[in-house]
Amino acid sequence: MTARRHHFVSQCYLNNFAGPHKKVPQIRVYDRVSKTAFRTGIDNVVAERDFNRFEAEGQQPDAFENSMAGFEGELDGPLGRIIATRSLSNDGDRA
Repeated sequence: MTARRHHFVSQCYLNNFAGPHKKVPQIRVYDRVSKTAFRTGIDNVVAERDFNRFEAEGQQPDAFENSMAGFEGELDGPLGRIIATRSLSNDGDRA
């Protein structure tokens, strides 16, 4: 299945700004156009349909999105530890 909704700010990064709300982590959003603020799940913001999609011979259209998903999966643990300890002293996390 091809992912169509692509986040241009990683959900694992956004999750660190989210507060618990029912069962879904949510963040507070400000809409500059309507000048209103609201809470929403991190899956509903900074995303655009096919944002990371590209057409190149020999490549799947979602190859970059899939690559980013792998990177974000690796980033989640170290990012969480850096935030929790407020330190970059762990060589593995810093790398």
